[in-house]
This record gives sequence, structure tokens and C-alpha cells, in this order.
Amino acid sequence: MGTVLPAWHTLNTSAVYGVQSIIGLLRETSTYHETKLLGVCGAIEALHRGLDPGNRTYRQRCEALAAIPSSAAVARIIPDIAKWADYVVKARNSLAHGDEPKDRSVPEDVWFALHGPTLALLVLVLMAELGISESAQIRAVTHGAFRAAANIGTALLN
Repeated sequence: MGTVLPAWHTLNTSAVYGVQSIIGLLRETSTYHETKLLGVCGAIEALHRGLDPGNRTYRQRCEALAAIPSSAAVARIIPDIAKWADYVVKARNSLAHGDEPKDRSVPEDVWFALHGPTLALLVLVLMAELGISESAQIRAVTHGAFRAAANIGTALLN
């Protein structure tokens, strides 16, 4: 606790909107998938802007966040970061512009699979920023709460 609490204070001070977005997403009860997907896309930007306020594209922010946690844990939920980032960017743009489902450039099975692995990645980022060990991050995706996200990510984001 001696290292987690100061790290939590630092994280919540620098990236408060991203942290609060992720907490809200974890507590979200909406069953409307697009609401959840838009929320996770917004959390990506809010968290990364808090951690690195530099001028980056949305895709660069996605890739930079994926580089923060344990690479072994990330590989279990998102095996191909470039492909995942491409899908997330396209999904965010479709949602932001109000595209009809027939006009989306993300395959439907991927569309409905993006939320879980992306939220799991964001939690892994928080874990890494809090100084939680690589082995604990890996356990979270192999035996813990994000095992289902890992299964989805491996199946559809390869």
C-alpha cells in the first residue's frame, strides 16, 4: 500500500478524467453496446491525454497506451496492436459521426468484441501506472476478471 497510494494520487491527479472514465465504465450497467464502445473510446483519449498531453493522433494514443502495461499481459488480450488500434479508430469515428451500421468499416463480429479487450487494456494501464507487478497483470488476464476479454481478443483481434 505504501507505493500504491502515492501512485494512485499521482495518477488521479494527472489523468483524473481518464481514471474516472474507466471507473465509470467498470460500473456501467447499460446494455446498449454502442454506448459502452463510445465510452471506452473516450476513455482512451482522456487517459492518454492525462498521462501524455503531447500532440498525438488518436491512433498514436491507442498504441502508446498499449505499450504501458506488461507486454505479455497485453499480448493475451490484444495480440495485434496495430490491427486493434485501426479497429478502435474506425469504431470511434463511426460512432462520432453517427454512421449507420451498414456504413461501418469495422466487421460486425469485431465491432461487438472491441469493448471487452479495450477496457481490459485500460485497466492494465492503470495497474502498471500503480506499480502493480507484471505477474499480477498477467494473472488478471489469465485467471482473473479479464480472462473472458482475453479469449475474445485472441479470437477476433489476431
